[in-house]
Amino acid sequence: MMKAPPKAPASLLAHRIIREAASSDVTVADLARLAEADPAFAMRVLRVANSAAFGLRQKAASVRSACMMIGTRGLRSVALGLLVSDMAPVGRDGATVLGQVLRRAAAGGIIAARCGIAVDEGFLVGLLLEVGMLSTLRDDPHTATLVRMPAPERVAFERASGMRTHAEIGAELARSFDLPAEIADAIAAHHDRTPGLSGYARVAWAAERVSAIWEGGDVESSVEEALSALCAVGFEPEDAEGVLQRLPEIVADAAAAFGLVTETPLELEALRREATRALVEINADYVTTIRRLEALLHERDSLAAELGKANAAFAELSSTTFTRRAS
Repeated sequence: MMKAPPKAPASLLAHRIIREAASSDVTVADLARLAEADPAFAMRVLRVANSAAFGLRQKAASVRSACMMIGTRGLRSVALGLLVSDMAPVGRDGATVLGQVLRRAAAGGIIAARCGIAVDEGFLVGLLLEVGMLSTLRDDPHTATLVRMPAPERVAFERASGMRTHAEIGAELARSFDLPAEIADAIAAHHDRTPGLSGYARVAWAAERVSAIWEGGDVESSVEEALSALCAVGFEPEDAEGVLQRLPEIVADAAAAFGLVTETPLELEALRREATRALVEINADYVTTIRRLEALLHERDSLAAELGKANAAFAELSSTTFTRRAS
């Protein structure tokens, strides 16, 4: 029996803008009028347009000019950002997943040009990579274990548990938003071992590996994999390193623009220092444990020797007593 597609959160204006943006005859002016009808949404459009995530060369001074500058796709991205943020449950797990969502969106925006697509399209693809995770967490809070897993382990855990993967759910949601099939396909395949052929697929694949650096596991191995992924989609090694350095600032800027509360992202070097500190602590604990084990083994050997002496003395005493009684 086919399962019903996951439900998107209710936000009439955002839904309407997404639907209208998919129409071939809609104009930016039409969408701008819709955006201006809701002051809160209008201010979000202005903040997002002026954020580093969209990379515009000049700042917009009004909502109307912001709409004109980011265009129909940009307005669609803002509307989808509103829907995605509405899906997050209140609390630490919700903030964690929103951080993961924005990290991939920011990475997608940075990577986009090297893959032949616009910045706003890269941002949009990245924005939807973990939307399936949000949907899963919203429908079943007990799946919060997934949120705290290192990124590469999530799909394996979902499959081993008989769950639908967040990549599959995210692709369904993308189709429900009437997004191009290539975007839905990119979301479905972003955990594949190799990147797909389309620009969207390459952005999604690389953004996933870049974002994984900040999500647990071996930091240096994750950095190495992210740099390799960026080079695979067209970056020079020195430029790839720059992507990793810039990402935390852009994520923080995007969170502020969307008005979202997320976990504060560490700069890459701070993350490395934290990982090194944790490794030092693990090594110190290991050394302490080994020394304690050695002490226990020595104590065991000493006790065994004492027990051996006591047994020998007892045997000698028993033999002497027996001899005296016999005589």
